[in-house]
Amino acid sequence: MDFNTEVLKYKDDFLKDLNTLVSYESVRDESTKAENAPFGKNCRDVLDAMLDMAKRDGFEAKDIDGYAGVVEYGQGEETFGVLGHLDIVPLGEGWTKDPLKVTLENGYIFGRGVKDDKGPALAGYYALKMIRDLNIPLKKRVMLITGCDEESGMECMNYYVDHAEVPQMGFVPDANFPVIYGEKGGLHVGL
Repeated sequence: MDFNTEVLKYKDDFLKDLNTLVSYESVRDESTKAENAPFGKNCRDVLDAMLDMAKRDGFEAKDIDGYAGVVEYGQGEETFGVLGHLDIVPLGEGWTKDPLKVTLENGYIFGRGVKDDKGPALAGYYALKMIRDLNIPLKKRVMLITGCDEESGMECMNYYVDHAEVPQMGFVPDANFPVIYGEKGGLHVGL
């Protein structure tokens, strides 16, 4: 299989879906917090958009009470997680392009969240889609987990751990992955 050829078949759809996710100003907003929208309306809306993409494409999609979403593919007892997030930091000042729209220029993609972490999360989703479409057999059940509160405290994952299945192993494609695969100064140890 020529991986590069296969990936390019998904480019237009990927960019369209990325534009959909980027269009949401999904910053935590306590003023619009509601049941099943613990981080506000825009975070709820972007989570719904992600889950709707999965349903559109025939995947099983689960809503974990608005804290996170799970897209699953494969079968078996063993699980592998791909963890991403759909929330963003505030837009800030000084943009030369519309931050809520995907803009392609000189081989670069611009828009709030394209690098951290809507783009990498969607890349994980499209990897699942490619694996399924190419009938590549899996020995594990893959769980794409997308949270909605990474940028302001990880409440999404704290809730997820208490209310949903935790994968046995996994990784986080965030920012400059694989160059950045861990956060400086962060260590969580359980005994």
